[in-house]
Amino acid sequence: PPGEMTTLNGHSFYMNQMIYVKSLYFVMTVALALSIFLIVHTLTKSKQKALIAYLILLALPTIFINSTIWGNADVIYATLISYGFYFSLKGKDGLTFAFFGLSFAFKMQAVFFVPYLLLLLLSRKLKFHKIIYAFIAFFGSLVPAYLLGATLPQSLNFIGEQLSGYNKLTLGCANFWQLVNFRGTIVNEHATWFGLLMIGVTFAIIYLRQINLDDTHNRFKVFFLLVMSTVFFLPHMHERYFYLIDVMVIVYALVDRKKIALVPLMQVSSIIAYYHYLSGYYFIHPWGEDSVHIAAFINLFVFIFVFNDVLHLDHQDGFDVANREIENGLATLKKER
Repeated sequence: PPGEMTTLNGHSFYMNQMIYVKSLYFVMTVALALSIFLIVHTLTKSKQKALIAYLILLALPTIFINSTIWGNADVIYATLISYGFYFSLKGKDGLTFAFFGLSFAFKMQAVFFVPYLLLLLLSRKLKFHKIIYAFIAFFGSLVPAYLLGATLPQSLNFIGEQLSGYNKLTLGCANFWQLVNFRGTIVNEHATWFGLLMIGVTFAIIYLRQINLDDTHNRFKVFFLLVMSTVFFLPHMHERYFYLIDVMVIVYALVDRKKIALVPLMQVSSIIAYYHYLSGYYFIHPWGEDSVHIAAFINLFVFIFVFNDVLHLDHQDGFDVANREIENGLATLKKER
């Protein structure tokens, strides 16, 4: 039964239905915490650190606000991406693609996972033919709607709606475009292409550097940077789209304890953006919407910090190869003499 009708801020809904929706998000939050437990345990071989990661995630303010209070579905796609990444660490290519397909079926924000998958494909760490599992999972998720009478075009309408639903350069998201919008230097219609270019540059630097992806720590940091680059540079992002970064930064801090400060930094950044949208009041009143610039500068700092960290990972670029060949040649000449 739907229960009593409730009206809040001009929106009317049945309380029971809201309980059902948020109960699903609660279950998914626990599933997300479990995936973080598995990732940290895989990376550190420590059950203690894995348990700490599990508990931290459930205690983070932005995780609680997003699902339990706000009732947003970000936890669903984030959970599925998280399991997809976990299975990529385990060499389970089919499951990696399957969870990506399921994530995309729920939210187009699954594209945050695409640069990492592409890197693994180009580096031959994923088998290309296993991509079929992504299509199977995606179209398999449409079966319940089909059985209830929906046509395939109707089931796919959400893609077009999400692509064309928002035209603003940034919707309170504390990313690159929040800073640029403040300066008024970029035309909106070219923003997507510029954002893709910046993501491509980040991707190219990582790929050409030939970072050792057999090292799981390296793989996680590359994954983190690529996900953050997509959120930071793509336009039309909402204030809550750093959700996956808020989650994965916990892993970052437990894998490398020197980076523990990144966790509160990302929380401060996201809470500023959340507060600005949810409360209707400005975080710093004289600045108005520009208060989100504080969060954008924090995220810029985190992006640069992680980018620098990734550049120092074990790698083999062309310059290093040439140096080694020269050194080997000189050593051979010395032996011959």
